[in-house]
Amino acid sequence: MINDQIVGNQDNATVIQENSKVKRRVEWIDIARWIGITLIIISHTIMYENWYYFQNVLFMVHVPIFFFLSGYLYHNKTWRKRLSGILSTLILPYLVVGFIAIVMAWFVGHIGGFGIFKTPYDTHNAIKAVFLGFGSSQVLFNTNHIEPAIGAVWFLLGLAWGDFFFAIYLKLALKVKSIWGSVSFWIVLWGLAAGIAIFGFKLRPHGLLPLSLNAGLVAPLFMIFGYTLKQNGRWFDFTLKWPVSLVCWGIWLYASRFGTLALSQGAATNIYICTLGAYAGCIAVIKISQLIETYLPRLSHVAAYLGQMSMIILCFHLLEMNLSTISARLFAVFTSSNGHLIYDVLMVTGRLIFCYALAYLIPKIPFVRSFFLVRQYPFKEWFKGNRWQRK
Repeated sequence: MINDQIVGNQDNATVIQENSKVKRRVEWIDIARWIGITLIIISHTIMYENWYYFQNVLFMVHVPIFFFLSGYLYHNKTWRKRLSGILSTLILPYLVVGFIAIVMAWFVGHIGGFGIFKTPYDTHNAIKAVFLGFGSSQVLFNTNHIEPAIGAVWFLLGLAWGDFFFAIYLKLALKVKSIWGSVSFWIVLWGLAAGIAIFGFKLRPHGLLPLSLNAGLVAPLFMIFGYTLKQNGRWFDFTLKWPVSLVCWGIWLYASRFGTLALSQGAATNIYICTLGAYAGCIAVIKISQLIETYLPRLSHVAAYLGQMSMIILCFHLLEMNLSTISARLFAVFTSSNGHLIYDVLMVTGRLIFCYALAYLIPKIPFVRSFFLVRQYPFKEWFKGNRWQRK
């Protein structure tokens, strides 16, 4: 979640081996996804007031790295294939999570949570949250109404919009290129991505648009960075040289001092510094990913697998946060005894174990896995193998 939309899509994270028709995954891409999804879980867990700067560091890169990779893996498709891919790899998992949230809201409201389950809203607000697609409860655009949020899966809608808009920008730029040449192509492409992203950032004070459209307007600003480096291999290789990578580390960490980048809202404390920090952070994460692939082969294989399963991890992380009472129980115990650090460590560890375990289990469950990994496990394969299928 694209082109390799997000997570778990194998089509675009592959390369053809020389003199061979065998495809293999580019492992550092999946490792970068693993780093990104792990940072998302950590940032959603630790207490903001105790980790203000560290939170800024995480938010500066954990979502942008997915947008970067989406742009890096981008390739042209027909509109039919593109929309079909968006619907099957991004919108379908979003709707599944939304359906579960609505059902659990009704269940907890009418039957009870039995001390295990909770819900942040009633059934009516759960339905509203699914249709609005907010990452956090915010004011609806041009109103004074604070609306409920669906949570972390806002990202799927934001990426869907981003992929759609970026495809439009690219087609417009290609038309200009056919007339004015390659320089005009990059000027138009960057101009559209940056100009409309700035417009999206400027909309934030007026509230959030439905369906994570604010995030969708901003997403191409990070996708184009990945796309540009992929199309200009020498630039990409240059950014990954040790001196440049270290500078990127410094820019990322320094930019985080100026505030945060909240892409779920299409918001930034400082648009230009935060964007530069996110670009630098993406390069830093990619460098780390390549180092892991080169020097830590055992970790590399595990991390790459978890990166492929990022869709599952994201969706079930959201469901655990919204529907489980474990976090609230631990919070009550440890914060009352000034055990904030213990709470953070326990919750981060527990959530990572929970999500990683499901990343291993869900792909083994026929039919269910197809909702989250439809390209690897198409529904038609399940029906073909279903013994109850009509002969």
